Amino acid sequence: MFPAVIAYLCTPLYIFLFTFLNLWLTALSAVLLVVLLCCVWRTSARQATPLSQPLVRYWPLLMVVAGVVYAGIWPPFDYMDWRKHFAIFNLLIERSWPPYLELRGEEYFLRYGVGWYLVPALSARMFGALALTPTMYVWTVLGTCLALLLCLREMHRWQHLLLATLVFFFFSGLDLVGAQFLQNLTREPLSPHWLQWWVGWGQIAPNLYGITWVPQHALPAWLGTCLLFAQRCLAVQYGAVVLAAVTLWSPFAAIGLMPFYLYALCKEGWRTALTLPNLALAPLLLVPLLFYFRSDAGSIPLTTSQASLFSSVLFVLLEFGVATLLILSCNSRPSKGLLFTSFLSLVVLVSVRFGELNDLLMRGSIAAVSVLALLSGRALLHECSSPRARFSKGLFNLFP
Repeated sequence: MFPAVIAYLCTPLYIFLFTFLNLWLTALSAVLLVVLLCCVWRTSARQATPLSQPLVRYWPLLMVVAGVVYAGIWPPFDYMDWRKHFAIFNLLIERSWPPYLELRGEEYFLRYGVGWYLVPALSARMFGALALTPTMYVWTVLGTCLALLLCLREMHRWQHLLLATLVFFFFSGLDLVGAQFLQNLTREPLSPHWLQWWVGWGQIAPNLYGITWVPQHALPAWLGTCLLFAQRCLAVQYGAVVLAAVTLWSPFAAIGLMPFYLYALCKEGWRTALTLPNLALAPLLLVPLLFYFRSDAGSIPLTTSQASLFSSVLFVLLEFGVATLLILSCNSRPSKGLLFTSFLSLVVLVSVRFGELNDLLMRGSIAAVSVLALLSGRALLHECSSPRARFSKGLFNLFP
């Protein structure tokens, strides 16, 4: 699974090297990227653990069900997130790469996290515009399946598999409680459509919202997180390359993943990270990416949060504080480091503001929310060792 995830994350990077940048600058990086994938395949083959039998037996059926459900909830394409997605697709399909656009009488080339867009756009350029939506759907579902196969690989009962999948997708903070509380204070009507924005200055959405509205941010955050859960040593050995590939997908996702890779580095030891991919290939990939994102850069303010202390504390408590305490009460010791890393990274994201809609909090929090969702699933199914966690033990015993 590890080579498949690396190949999935790096495929857009490979396309980017040959289409957005000068060939003579990127030929060496592209060749080394192919060599890296071969090395990853050989290394992971020696360290791989087999998938659990229920995962092999029942997962295709669960994926069919998930695919049908996901097709049914595919968002309306006139929503503002999808207007932006198709505007980017139109630029990538109709213009040469890198595409230029005119703003206020001046030309700028597209500077955005294009990792999710490149494969569907390339398919549409090769086979026509009708290929865009099917390729986009298959590409998204493929990334979702890879993430879930990684994080659920040790499930030994199909009932646990199903429950853990539901927890991963629907894990969320207490938005309804917060919205109802503020409605009682302000006497303003409650809007179910904007329930995630109950505090007014930011939001932390569940994973299902991420994959539905912003898959370009959700997929790399999920895959980077699940790599750490499944094969932490390999994730550290190739961590810099993973973060470089994720950066092309979403710089926000890369920022959200950094605390967890630093935690993994502390657990595995810094010598584990002294590999040729991290020391040689990653800089060759990161340098052109940094130049790409910094070129024609505008001024997006990064400031401390202007929210009141009361609303910030209430937001922390309801969005992830209560969940952290519940996991802590029944989770085993080896996962506490990840739990505290997730909590602290979310607190830091709440304390700063970047962009008009506080984009860093919205998108950078996906990795930490994924960690909390995975730990919640484990707490419910496997790690309820505390005698006080009677609810979790009762739920566990529902599946003999």
